[in-house]
Amino acid sequence: MNIQRRINHTGRKRIDKSRVEIFIEEESGDRRFRASVNFDGLDLPPGAPVYIEAYQRYALQRFDCGTVENFVLPRNTALDKLDSDLPIQFRVKVVDTTGSRGRLIAAARGIRASNEQPDGEGRERLLPVISRDLGEVPWQVNFSYDSMPELALNNRIPDCINCIRQDRLFQALVLPAAVRSILSWIYWREPNNDGDGENGENWVTRWLDFAESIVGDEPPGPEDASKVETWIEDVVSKFSQKHRLCTRLIEQIGGTCE
Repeated sequence: MNIQRRINHTGRKRIDKSRVEIFIEEESGDRRFRASVNFDGLDLPPGAPVYIEAYQRYALQRFDCGTVENFVLPRNTALDKLDSDLPIQFRVKVVDTTGSRGRLIAAARGIRASNEQPDGEGRERLLPVISRDLGEVPWQVNFSYDSMPELALNNRIPDCINCIRQDRLFQALVLPAAVRSILSWIYWREPNNDGDGENGENWVTRWLDFAESIVGDEPPGPEDASKVETWIEDVVSKFSQKHRLCTRLIEQIGGTCE
């Protein structure tokens, strides 16, 4: 799979997620974390500062964790600025401070705490679903460069999370457009995604693998816009066929499929 937009042109090193261990501990309603990072063999400057960031979609906490040579967690690792009802992801950043401005030289992204892995198998859902106030917009896809896209449903819609999981009408009207939106974003909006680790396993890779498994054809390169658009539409069409979205919609509203 050779998609130019997934090549790392930044020169920064990728820290594989397997090198990072993070655990979240809860006591009396307060959440804290402990962490360890293995920098062996990465050839990073020993004195380069290391930071761990805990983040959700709209909130972030940064912790100064010493240096590559002397990695030490701060005494206070309380995650008190993050929503206790939402999952937390972590980033590890190594910064070169020898110049006038700090430069990111290595990073690991999209890390889940080992004791809070999603779906019981350590694999995040391809399309996590959340609900929030979207005004008069029924739904939208939220994008981030280093975490899985989210399908956001308007919380004014009664029981909206169960609707997308069980309601055939809702699924038929939302899912094909969401798939098209995500694949289009990967090609036309996603700039030089440098992956989550040394093996390049990030959300872009997972979505392209998923699309390839649906359509049976390798994703085209971004240089031929017409071929990309045709491939995306083929993915959406075969995804809809696989799940019989139109037929199931008609069945739910009581009509017949002509």
